[in-house]
Amino acid sequence: MEGKEARPLVEVRGLTLAYGQRVIQQDLDFEIPRGEVFVIMGGSGCGKSTLMRHLIGLQRPAAGQIFYEGT
Repeated sequence: MEGKEARPLVEVRGLTLAYGQRVIQQDLDFEIPRGEVFVIMGGSGCGKSTLMRHLIGLQRPAAGQIFYEGT
């Protein structure tokens, strides 16, 4: 595959999520391929909702990058 179809829909590299000085998740790396189902699972308070808020742009990460369709 080449071009737009070859790139993941979402790509996360070195993402660190924090509230002030409290680190919630550190150095997350993953890709969500186009057309795939992606599940975020974990116990209460582990950062699932925080990750989603970062993915949709409601919060800024402490470190790392989130790319959408390669940008």
